[in-house]
Amino acid sequence: MKRYILIIAIFFLGVEASAVQQVITVGTPNSPASLSQNFTNAQKNFTELFSGKSCQVNNYAQLRLLTTLSSGDICIVASRTSIGDGGGGVFYWDNSDRSSSVSADPQSGLYVAPDSDQTGANGAWVRQYSGAVNTLWFGGILGAGNGPQNTQAILAAMSLSDNVIIPDGYNEIVAPLIITRNRQSIQGESIESWLVKAGNFNLLSLTGDRNEVRNLTLFGDSNSNKLLHVGGGKYFAIDNVHISGAWSGAGAFTTDDTCLAYDNAVYGKLANMHIYNCRTGVSDLGGGSGATSFTNVSVYNNDTGVDFSGFSNFFTGGSIAHNKTTDAKVGTRRATSSFYTTHLRGFAIFTNVHWESDSGLATPMIEVGDSQSESIAADVSAVKINGGFLALNSTTRNFIAYHAGMGAGITDVSVNGANASNPGLIKTTTQYALNPSTQGILFPSGATIPAIAGD
Repeated sequence: MKRYILIIAIFFLGVEASAVQQVITVGTPNSPASLSQNFTNAQKNFTELFSGKSCQVNNYAQLRLLTTLSSGDICIVASRTSIGDGGGGVFYWDNSDRSSSVSADPQSGLYVAPDSDQTGANGAWVRQYSGAVNTLWFGGILGAGNGPQNTQAILAAMSLSDNVIIPDGYNEIVAPLIITRNRQSIQGESIESWLVKAGNFNLLSLTGDRNEVRNLTLFGDSNSNKLLHVGGGKYFAIDNVHISGAWSGAGAFTTDDTCLAYDNAVYGKLANMHIYNCRTGVSDLGGGSGATSFTNVSVYNNDTGVDFSGFSNFFTGGSIAHNKTTDAKVGTRRATSSFYTTHLRGFAIFTNVHWESDSGLATPMIEVGDSQSESIAADVSAVKINGGFLALNSTTRNFIAYHAGMGAGITDVSVNGANASNPGLIKTTTQYALNPSTQGILFPSGATIPAIAGD
């Protein structure tokens, strides 16, 4: 029968580590007699080592039964409920009034009151740890169907700590996770830490300043919401995060509106991400967002890849490919709104980004216009484009930067709706990678064609 071994090394009361390092059997599953005997043996071992100052129990229920305690007593707890649930740890007894701590921690992730006084007014067990808290300490349970318990555990951990660890595995979520404080970090053990949305809500939202999300995979469902939403704040960081909607890649989109959305949020740093299977992959939602950098971010298999209406968005490395309708829009949304047509700038720079569309794509890879989009720059590679690489639709300040490497037989740049008396729409100081085998740059009838700077 499989046995579970707990290796502990405690430095307490000045005792040498070699003297207290023990290997203790803490029981076998479905064997109450074995659990009871091991509990008795463990108590005896620790009594001999620490003269009654330490103990070992199998779960919270046993911990709560302990009596005749003194401040500083230490107990090793193997689990919350059953061996292997990830909720165990090292606790010390504090005789002081801990009622406020116990009240703030109803899931008993960090503070465990005894059965003799469940308020903690006469003392409580306090978990010993450093760094981040783990949601399993608060009763998180992995696997589909455990959404209520798991969501409650994550929210409890977020309410008590600035640093929260999401364990690897399937973390079902049935209510929105919202970061409201500043300088909070939510991170997975690895990219194999999955947050799986089950319901009609935004999955993970950030509203404060200097918050971080790292090492997670977010999965959506068929409800129309946002998977990761930055709703205000500044200096946010998102790194090594994968975001997937529920679109299968064929037919109509019946999935989340946006994989990653941010509004009224500035100075963000996003890196090493994969964003796919949503109606819109990335959107700044206008409204004063921008000054945000994207580094090595790949956006693919969405309806629209990226949609920028804010200001100063910098996209470096990565790829924007195989999106159903348009790979990128800059300043094209909400053209009927007086606010969006007069206040937004849509300044976006794409550098060293690979673009690749499906053979049926008939719209431009980058569409610019309608709302005073000031500029767009590209130093990119692109293949399989039917609808052209860039379309400029605005009557205000637009230009394309240099070295857009196009494939053969396509239109590099199409200027649609340009004022024929305003040839300055395309700035003459801009370089274009004219491919002799293509149509080059296509201007509207009657427009004055500006000079093209050489290399």
